[in-house]
Amino acid sequence: KVREDFSGRTYLALAFPVPEAGVSSKPYSVLKTILGMRLCKKDSCDKHGQTTSFYVPYTKSSGLWGFYIDASSPTDSNELIENCIKELKQVGNNDTFTLDLEMAKNQLTVQKASDLETNGTNVLLSSFLNKISPIEYSNYQMITGPDVIGAAKKSISSIPSYVILGKTAGVLSY
Repeated sequence: KVREDFSGRTYLALAFPVPEAGVSSKPYSVLKTILGMRLCKKDSCDKHGQTTSFYVPYTKSSGLWGFYIDASSPTDSNELIENCIKELKQVGNNDTFTLDLEMAKNQLTVQKASDLETNGTNVLLSSFLNKISPIEYSNYQMITGPDVIGAAKKSISSIPSYVILGKTAGVLSY
């Protein structure tokens, strides 16, 4: 029945805690964006499966970030999650990612500035709850490589959450 409901696909999520809120959580958002760009470059977005990174900030204390995987088989899901973890470890091991870092910071700054223009009320409320100005809330340019490396290392050393649905036989357990 479950296999029918999910059309024989495997859905998996791996989430890591974001221990802080506000400006302190920005490196996690940049890390998520960098990994999202890297995973799509490695052709993990193909007919066998798709990887999407996510970031769910909570306004007052903490949040989650991680990966969603939608794969055609448990074998494909194993390969995709291994690619995600490998990329996360590479960032944590100080792999060179200067270009990715600048692209991610620019992308997030433009996105947040656009949000301020189109959905000002939510951005103003979020910046107020995080006790920072709307400009500071929208600006990611101050995030450095060591900030992102630190976020990756904290994520690697944390206890992740792992969820799997659909065709689960043969999927790795973490």
